[in-house]
Amino acid sequence: MSDIGLNITVLDIFVYGVIAALPLTTTLLLILVVARLGIGHAAARRGLHWALNAGIIAVGPFWAIGAGLTGWLWINGVTEEMRAASRHFTLTADRTIDGVDLPAGAEVTLDGYDRLESAALPSGIAVALDGSTWRGFIKFGHGQETDLSAPTRISVGDPVTDTAFDGVLCRAGQPVAFWGSGAVRSCTLAKDTPAQDDIADAQRGTVTVRFVCASDRRLEFQPGVGKEVASCSLAAPVEVQHVPCAAGSEIEIVNARLISCTLSAVLNFNGLEIPAGSVLHLVDSPQRIERFALPRIAPPLPAFGMELPAQSEVWLCRNRWAVDQVIVPSNAYVEIGGVKLTGTLNFDCGVFSFGTLFADTRIRGETWINGRTVFRDDLHLPPSDRP
Repeated sequence: MSDIGLNITVLDIFVYGVIAALPLTTTLLLILVVARLGIGHAAARRGLHWALNAGIIAVGPFWAIGAGLTGWLWINGVTEEMRAASRHFTLTADRTIDGVDLPAGAEVTLDGYDRLESAALPSGIAVALDGSTWRGFIKFGHGQETDLSAPTRISVGDPVTDTAFDGVLCRAGQPVAFWGSGAVRSCTLAKDTPAQDDIADAQRGTVTVRFVCASDRRLEFQPGVGKEVASCSLAAPVEVQHVPCAAGSEIEIVNARLISCTLSAVLNFNGLEIPAGSVLHLVDSPQRIERFALPRIAPPLPAFGMELPAQSEVWLCRNRWAVDQVIVPSNAYVEIGGVKLTGTLNFDCGVFSFGTLFADTRIRGETWINGRTVFRDDLHLPPSDRP
């Protein structure tokens, strides 16, 4: 059972009820008041007087509470809209906000603490901040969220010229992001840049791997680990944890482990030769491979009892060398049990479960149209067969 429940009190129910019932209580109260005024003070109708008075007394408080709450909500909504509008405005003259000099025409947004959150500068206008010159849209940060005394610094911005941050030369006109500490987080490189990461080895120690990140491609650093790279595009091939990664491919590293790259050469995993050009995704498991995607141009790959076409994506079971899912391009197919299947093919750790027909096919004595889901039982496959 889900452990997520609704935390609604009796008071909440009452409040929502009187607000929802406001149209009804308004109508009833109006009818009662009009009727009471209509009969005047005729003595013969003393009983009706009491009944109408009692009705007004009974309905009146509910109407008053509902009307009062509705009015309060409306006023609160208007107030919030006014506050929101006051936190987003366009400068009509040059102005300094939180120590940042902003020109007239800049669209400014303040955060919930009325601190500078972002500024969109007019075209052709630049501002100097943190030792660099910036243009376009600038997002600001203040360190600790509630620390009103924290200095204002750039969180994301576009430098006017190629600029070095923490020794990394970043391309002009492309967003540069910074961590809360002010250290560079990511940017588009203005030149090929040497980098290095400490990578876990077979003995659970670490070894330093050096590589070069390509210019005009995005570089991102890992949080809190100095200047170790989280991801970048390689300018030259490199081998990481015995995986040959190709030049031009994006390499991703997390917690001292290679997470993904494109192979520069054939790589043998458990007897399966994964071709060069395949995109490999790794995990910290006995099998290491989470999934791999075959290159766009490649002959069919014999794997797991199938012939996998180019651009197929193969997901593996976490604790066993067996296929869990195969994603086949719509213009290609995999043949299982004499039937051509395409799209997403699902397996139970190596045992075919279900897939989608690639073309019209005779099954169970009738023609099944392409796109129809086919289950293992439809193909009369014995439980022991793989796939």
